[in-house]
Amino acid sequence: VNPDAKANDPPLIERFSTIKSYTTTQATYPKLRVFYRRHQQANCLPTSPAPIPLLVFIHGLGGSVAQFHALLTSLTPIASCLAVDLPGCGLSDFEPKDWESYSTDALIELLETVIEDHREVAAGQGVILIGHSMGASLAALLANPRKPVTELHKHVLGLVGICPSAMQLTPIQLAVLRALLWIPGFIFDLWRAWDRRGGLESPSVHRFVGANADAESKRLQCMYNHQSKT
Repeated sequence: VNPDAKANDPPLIERFSTIKSYTTTQATYPKLRVFYRRHQQANCLPTSPAPIPLLVFIHGLGGSVAQFHALLTSLTPIASCLAVDLPGCGLSDFEPKDWESYSTDALIELLETVIEDHREVAAGQGVILIGHSMGASLAALLANPRKPVTELHKHVLGLVGICPSAMQLTPIQLAVLRALLWIPGFIFDLWRAWDRRGGLESPSVHRFVGANADAESKRLQCMYNHQSKT
């Protein structure tokens, strides 16, 4: 499996992606990969009472825009689509490197900034959020009018959660996760390498797609696991 994200970028995503810099009140993210495909007939479609919604895809922990390739291929002919590699994921640089730039509030503000940069604000375009795993949690916060940075939540028309968290973490689970943050990166990398033993039939692949998944699903999951950075 070739783990290089750029070499394996699907043609559709590569063609409509740009590297952009965004500055929020929390930080400056100098190189983010942003995929944006405006609907080909957007200028010919009715804009009253509003344009067709913007579909916004938000990946999960260690994920990337490329993991939405199948959905984007199906949905770009239907609506304008936006997706972003969060900093340190996919083709986005891991910059800056301070913890505060990766807090939940910091990522929410970053996503709001990217979305508002592409949403047709003057026309009152709404958005539909499509989040996977951690991305579903981020989408829920974007739709929630809790101390919003922008007025985006007023324009959220719907939310689709793919494998969202079913419940809140218990205090014990939170304590375990916080303890994991103290493990040095190189030790965590050794555990990940051990977990990937067996390639397509490794525990790291079976955990996500199942032992009976088709060969292509296993290949893709194996590639995504290699691309995910500690």
